[in-house]
Amino acid sequence: MKKSDIFWQTYLNLEKEVIEVSKYIFFTDEVLVNSKGKLVTQSCNSQLEVFSPHISDLLVRCCVQIEALSKELYFDNGGTKPRGDTSIFFDEDCLKLIDIKWQTHSKEVLIVAPFFNFTKDENRILKPLKEAHKRQGTYWEKAYQAVKHDRYSSLQKGNIKALIHALAALYLLNLYYRNDSWITTYQDISRANPENRVKSPPHCTAVV
Repeated sequence: MKKSDIFWQTYLNLEKEVIEVSKYIFFTDEVLVNSKGKLVTQSCNSQLEVFSPHISDLLVRCCVQIEALSKELYFDNGGTKPRGDTSIFFDEDCLKLIDIKWQTHSKEVLIVAPFFNFTKDENRILKPLKEAHKRQGTYWEKAYQAVKHDRYSSLQKGNIKALIHALAALYLLNLYYRNDSWITTYQDISRANPENRVKSPPHCTAVV
């Protein structure tokens, strides 16, 4: 088994567990309300803010994988600090190098899972590695560091939004680490998907 397969399998396991959570917590950013006898949609952030010890655990597990995978990408792509150097930071060193190489700050992950019911672009189209090269530059890393170092007083930060953003970041890093490629004609890509978006797995789309 290739090393990249181990990381990918771990991602798939985490993804499966997040989908399992969505069976019990409705992942949505809008609700239906009765207004003057008519049902209308209303913005709702409360579901994204749902938190629990289990969600925090999933967030930490995602981010541990992000740390490990970003370091492997760092070592494989010209990182100057040697493996085992305790001064390597996964964000300021590793994700910075990855961003310089692939401009990952601009890469998008589209959430298209049938189990999730997000309507706002800010919740459906994520840039999970934007500002990730800065210390706690992302929403998910701030939440990760908070629940890792002070779970009791920061439990509310281990919420659905942070978990989904972390999972999207992990998905994107896995795509780069796996370095999969497909051979096809431009015409076939255009017919299959006019926006030229790579779809794998079926509920996530990475615009690379």
